[in-house]
Amino acid sequence: MITQNNFVAMTACALALSLAFAATAQASPTRSIAREHWQAIAGGDVSSVMADYRSDAASHWKSGGLKGDYSGTATIRSAWMRFAKTRSPLKLAVRNVQETKSGKDQDIITAEVTFSSTEWTYPLDCRLIFHDGKIAEETWSQAGYDADPGSI
Repeated sequence: MITQNNFVAMTACALALSLAFAATAQASPTRSIAREHWQAIAGGDVSSVMADYRSDAASHWKSGGLKGDYSGTATIRSAWMRFAKTRSPLKLAVRNVQETKSGKDQDIITAEVTFSSTEWTYPLDCRLIFHDGKIAEETWSQAGYDADPGSI
């Protein structure tokens, strides 16, 4: 038999569960920044891309035409300018986004990020390390592609 006290308790539990599910369904601020970052890259919007970095950021490309390590925003900007000049605008697909908290001010976002045009598809594994809401370090590695995207 459901009493009024049981009904109130069950209603409170249901409300708490629905709020918990709603909170986890929403993207975190860091995840939203990452998604906007990838969209800006696909669109060739280098100014928006660069707004996401700390001044002392580092970018690492393990393979592809941008292969190398870039330290500081000037060298990172140069790499994204080359990318945008030869590749933008692109279609974007993002899969398997994972977020990890590492300390109170560090978040790590990993995802499979695919940029594509009508001629080629360029899938990448991306790892973004955020400190206080800005990208401190990123690593891109080529996941393989179905057509040769050439030199970026």
